[in-house]
Amino acid sequence: MFNAADFTLAAENYSVSVIMADARDTYISLFTDAKTMRCIGPTLSSELAQQHFSAAQHSSSRKLTSQLYLSIKLADTAKVIGIFSVRTTALDKSVEVGIMLLRQYHCSGLAKDVVKAVCERIFTCYEVKSVICNIQQRNLAARKLVGSLGFTNAGSGLSYRLDKY
Repeated sequence: MFNAADFTLAAENYSVSVIMADARDTYISLFTDAKTMRCIGPTLSSELAQQHFSAAQHSSSRKLTSQLYLSIKLADTAKVIGIFSVRTTALDKSVEVGIMLLRQYHCSGLAKDVVKAVCERIFTCYEVKSVICNIQQRNLAARKLVGSLGFTNAGSGLSYRLDKY
């Protein structure tokens, strides 16, 4: 179970915190954009994305939760530019993470910085042996990103694992 307070992070160019109402438009934009979703999963209708956002916000509002959604904001403007998810898995002492950024922030280095910071926080605050990312084969950018952070293919072809340092 995660405590949302453990995931409040601030860096020079971004901040990460539990998802709030100000992330609604970004969340819906990400999940309804066919180009963004082509390497992730099915594109959602606006109505379904709104329902998913409400569920994500509700899950994240609990003091302790097994699935936490975080918003990623630019430090200088506080504009929400992405979403990060953290959830427990059925695997022993592992956590699954995922990140989505608005397209204009792809290739900016922010995804790498945020994934690294959140993984470090997970390993510091929780008794976790590994962090897992599930990535579709055609999502070359995500595979490159996790590879640069030390994730290795976990054998299934879609799952990448980072073991505790």
